[in-house]
Amino acid sequence: MKTEKIVEVLSAYRKELAGVGIGSCQLENYDEIPEEEVALRHITWMCEQAIEFAEAGRLEKANRWLGFIQGTLWLTGRHAVSSMREHNRPRCPHCHGPEDECNDLRGNRLYCKNTDMCIRNNNAE
Repeated sequence: MKTEKIVEVLSAYRKELAGVGIGSCQLENYDEIPEEEVALRHITWMCEQAIEFAEAGRLEKANRWLGFIQGTLWLTGRHAVSSMREHNRPRCPHCHGPEDECNDLRGNRLYCKNTDMCIRNNNAE
């Protein structure tokens, strides 16, 4: 995933957790299995850290942390795997549909099938 998408997804999870009163706190003891509330506070903290990693260009680490965060969200019943797959998919900037379903390549330009607007010029310059 690109930096912008990673930050978008992590920011949405952080906002979602804050919206239900989950604060941010790094886990104190990594040798114990935390209660759910503590785990959720920890992944909120992880969201914040992973955003910093992504913005600093450390995308592999940000992606690993995103995977851990999403696994925790799944195990705590907050999101299904299929919904998180959709969170991760690139979206068309014009119709906001899945980018791979609305793309129409015409020559060297990529258009949105739904709005007929140019998404990008694919010239390698």
